[in-house]
Amino acid sequence: ELESKGYKTPNITPTCKIETQNGDAAFTYAEMFAGIGGFGVALEALGGKCVFYSELLTECRETYKLNFPHTNGSCIHGDIYEVPDPAFPR
Repeated sequence: ELESKGYKTPNITPTCKIETQNGDAAFTYAEMFAGIGGFGVALEALGGKCVFYSELLTECRETYKLNFPHTNGSCIHGDIYEVPDPAFPR
């Protein structure tokens, strides 16, 4: 059992959503050393779009892909030292 008894999943609704134009992201961001993308949850709730993700642990990258299926797979990277320069967003 992963959840302890009595645990309630929080219902978090962002109170300030940045308005976007033409359906585009209000801003873009990069997650480095990102784990499973917890910080990205808040940034996406504010209208952001992840354009670069890096995490050393394979298990975390796989979990991230499941949690953020809409993220372009080409922006998901492993060891930051092995990411080629052209892969970084400009």
